[in-house]
Amino acid sequence: MSEENKHWMESDETAQMRIAQAQALKTQAAESGLRFDAFLVPSQATWILELVERGVFIDPAEAIFVLMQEVQELQQHPDVKLALLKKRLDEGIAQIDKGECISGDEVMASLKERVKNYTQSSPAYWEKIEQPENPAKAS
Repeated sequence: MSEENKHWMESDETAQMRIAQAQALKTQAAESGLRFDAFLVPSQATWILELVERGVFIDPAEAIFVLMQEVQELQQHPDVKLALLKKRLDEGIAQIDKGECISGDEVMASLKERVKNYTQSSPAYWEKIEQPENPAKAS
């Protein structure tokens, strides 16, 4: 296994299992799609649920589907992706100039603590609401 295929937080064994599973599912997924559970950190979860409340999306699954389409489209526009990255870097540099930054060690410690906290509590779970055959007639 190549180091470039290994996520920085996983063991070699987990990476091999992840790669094997992705390869095993690829043909079926290309034909029929892919269903999976997703975990959103609290800030993302509340943002998505606010969009659902406002009727922007019918449920969190639709939101993730639409947002993944946007990410996929962004991949086809490297100039836009580069401009976005440059803007994020400029904002980060501005924070450094203001003395608002933290060390890499502090970032890693914070990430590890957040991951630990997420695994110790039970996240909320969205139950899919089945739609009637013809929503216009149900009203």
